[in-house]
Amino acid sequence: MTLALSPELLLVPGGAYLTVPALRSPLLLVGIVAVVLGVLVAHRHPGWATVLVLMPFATTVWTGWFVLGWWAGLVAVAAVAAHRAPWRAALPAAAAVAVTSWFTVSDIVASVPLGSSAVGDGRDEVVTLGAMLGLLVVALTVATVGGVVDRRRDPVDTPADDPDAAERARLARELTDAAARRISLVAARAELAPPYRYRDGGADRRAALAALAVDARRALGELRHALVVLDHADADRAGLDSRDEPRARAGALR
Repeated sequence: MTLALSPELLLVPGGAYLTVPALRSPLLLVGIVAVVLGVLVAHRHPGWATVLVLMPFATTVWTGWFVLGWWAGLVAVAAVAAHRAPWRAALPAAAAVAVTSWFTVSDIVASVPLGSSAVGDGRDEVVTLGAMLGLLVVALTVATVGGVVDRRRDPVDTPADDPDAAERARLARELTDAAARRISLVAARAELAPPYRYRDGGADRRAALAALAVDARRALGELRHALVVLDHADADRAGLDSRDEPRARAGALR
C-alpha cells in the first residue's frame, strides 16, 4: 500500500515538486515490482533480494528523490531473512542502515503517501536516524524470535537435532547400497550368460534369463532412486545444497 500510494516527484522551477500517482508512473511501477519480488525471494536468496530492492535507488542519480517504501522493502527483506537465520539478514540490514544514514545526512527527498518528505538539520537528523534504525531493530528482533519459535514447533526444520534419525538414515543408505550392488551383479550375470550352455530347452532358458535381467534392472533403478533420496536427506541435514555426490553414487550402480 505504501508503494502504491507514494507518488512520483517532478521538480519544477522554484524548488517545488509536482506529484504523479505511482500507478501512472512507469518508473514507480518498475520499482514496485522489484521491491515485491525482492521480498518474495528473501527467504531463500537474501543476497539477490537485497540487489532487487536496491535497484530502484539507482534512479536517484538523476531524479534527486527516492520512495521511502523502498527502504521499507529492505527492512522487510532483512526481517524475512532473519526469520530463517539471523546471520542471513546481515546484507539487507547493512543496506538498510546505509540508506538510512544517506537519507538523514544528505539533502535527498523521500516520496511518501502524503507527498514528499525531507530531513532537517540538527535534531531532526538525530530523531529520524533513531526512528528508522529503531524500526529496523524491532523488525529484526521480532522476526528472529518468531523464527526460533517456529523451528521449535516444527521438528522437520531441525533434523540434525535427532541423532537416532541420522543413524537410521545412514544404516538404510548402507543396506540399500549393498542390495543394489548385489542386484546389479545378478542382472549382469543374467545378461552375459554364455549361449553354448543352452543345449536342451535353450530358448526357454534364454527367455527366463532375459526376464530375470529385466526385473533385476527395474529393481536396481528403484534402489538407485532410494539412494538418491537418502543422500539428499543427508545433504539437507548437513545444510548442503549439492546434488553431485548423490548422482555420482546412484550412477555408479548401473
